[in-house]
Formats: sequence, C-alpha cells, structure tokens
Amino acid sequence: MMRSFREAVALAAVVGLAGTAHSHEFVDKPAAMTVPAGAELQVAGLSTHVFLISQELEAPKDVKVGYYVDGKRTDIAVKPNDKTLAYDGALTAPSSATFIVTGARLPQIWATTPEGLNR
Repeated sequence: MMRSFREAVALAAVVGLAGTAHSHEFVDKPAAMTVPAGAELQVAGLSTHVFLISQELEAPKDVKVGYYVDGKRTDIAVKPNDKTLAYDGALTAPSSATFIVTGARLPQIWATTPEGLNR
C-alpha cells in the first residue's frame, strides 16, 4: 500500500515538473450550430494553441475550410482577418439535413537549424 502511494507521488512529481504541453490545432468555429436550408452560416478557421482562441494566421496556401454532406466535401472561400487572426468565410446551408463544417491546416515540415526554426 505504501509503495503504491510512493509511486503515485513520484509520478505526480514527474508530471508536475515536466512543464506544460504545447499543442497546435486548426479548428473551424461556426457562428451557429443549426441553420435552415439556404441560410448563410459564418465560419472562422482558427489556428490555436489554446482551444478556440486564434493566435496566429497560417499561410493562406496551407488552409482549407469547407463542409461535408452526402459523402462529398466542398471547399469554401476564406480570407485572412488580421484583427482576429482567423480565416473568415461563409457557406450556404445545403439542406436542412446534418452537414459537417471541416477545416485543416495542410502538413508543414519545420526544422531547427543553426539559423533557428525554419520551414
């Protein structure tokens, strides 16, 4: 019993001293969760390290936003918003059926070099 307690304390210390994890996410944030068929839906593409708070603009060529319905993905045009650090766009709801707003930052390769972090 005492050994398990010591192991748990040691694990907690290691996790606590390891620091915080840094992740990078690209998510789409629709302005509403439901819209009638034919209605316009505003969408924001966010590049974030803190969920749903955009912190940087990715290169426009690396960003794809769209929607998925009836087995087909359709891209929508987005433009960078320097004020909110998001990619803003709008789509017309294709029907009253369920559809999924999608977004992706395309793959990027980064390397630490003698000159610093480079893409």
